[in-house]
Amino acid sequence: MSLSERTPGHEAQTGTCHLSALPSCGEPWLPRARSWITALLFLFSAPICGHGAPENPRSRTGVIVGFESVGHIRGHVFNIDGDTVTQATLAVLPMVLFFQKTDETGFFDLAWSSEWYEEETSLQVLARDFAGNQAAIVEIEDPRAEAEIWLKPAHTVTGRVLNADEIPTGTGTRNGVEYKPGVPLFISLRSSSGRILLMGSVRTDERGNFAFEALPRGQNYLLQLSSSLDSRYVLDIPSPYYQADQNILNLTDIEEDVVDLGSIALLPRPEARRISSRPPHSEAFQSLYGLQDGEILKLVKAPYLVERQDHRMQLRTMWDSDLLEHEFKEAIFNWNGRLEGRGTFLSSWTLRSVMGIVLGIAETALSDELERLALPNGDWVVRDDASLTQKLSALEEILQELFQRRISLADY
Repeated sequence: MSLSERTPGHEAQTGTCHLSALPSCGEPWLPRARSWITALLFLFSAPICGHGAPENPRSRTGVIVGFESVGHIRGHVFNIDGDTVTQATLAVLPMVLFFQKTDETGFFDLAWSSEWYEEETSLQVLARDFAGNQAAIVEIEDPRAEAEIWLKPAHTVTGRVLNADEIPTGTGTRNGVEYKPGVPLFISLRSSSGRILLMGSVRTDERGNFAFEALPRGQNYLLQLSSSLDSRYVLDIPSPYYQADQNILNLTDIEEDVVDLGSIALLPRPEARRISSRPPHSEAFQSLYGLQDGEILKLVKAPYLVERQDHRMQLRTMWDSDLLEHEFKEAIFNWNGRLEGRGTFLSSWTLRSVMGIVLGIAETALSDELERLALPNGDWVVRDDASLTQKLSALEEILQELFQRRISLADY
């Protein structure tokens, strides 16, 4: 894989589509795409080890990185009656958390990268309509062609946690977000490659009941507690659909619309587990997100590494209550020789939100136009021990690269 620093000519949102150079439909285009990208990088003497390691030391303190190979899958979603579906949720597997919703015409435009795939595999799109309880996983044979995704009736998985009222999950309000009672549960799709893909979170009601909707049929699923509860309890699932030796719900041959798991008990673990919120330690993730000597601020543009999604799933399953209704969108990472991550609930960035949330500036004297200036979707990495002046200077460099004009923040 190869990620490199963006140059000023790149687009501000998701990069340039390079699919026109891919092989035609019917050829093994995913591995060919990787070979094509690697060949180009070799010809231009770009680094092929790691993710975006610079060719030469840079004097820049603010940098932008992102995928070189970004394509788009475009099309419409239809329900079983042949009507287009608005607000359907779509994602290119395995990046279920990098999702998009269809517009009022049922249209979608999904960014994807061949660099998400380590081996030859099919390109698949997950589509879910929660309002109609329909879903589908569709293989895309030619990503350049307009796609039609037809939904099918989906599973609803239900059950009851017998001793839900005995489990301490906390109530009240923290950071302006309400804690709610009930046991937090998560359901994930276990892909054919073994990867765990988070599909939803719910909380048991006052009677311990729960329900997960819009789950594609013919799949294996994993039912989980939040990490903090999972460190102390195990789920005792008596359902015949549950295969304890593999820890999966095997729904591959189930035709029923509603799959009831029956009465589930939470049993104390013989020995408590430790949980961690640290970012992934993979070489790819650390190389892309880590700051090199002299770098103060970095923007990692969407779409993201698969390892970044793993980290977000880890964060999502850590919380017992208040964050279940929210989704971590963009993320911020602090750098002090190692990465420390924190999520945000923002779905997009403005200059004001970057200065406030990333740099910690409570108030600014920017014009209304500058405060509302939209920045690309992405994650930010900031050096902890840098001064505010250094951080502002680095942000100015990034703005210069994004907009090709000088924006002074000296008198913010």
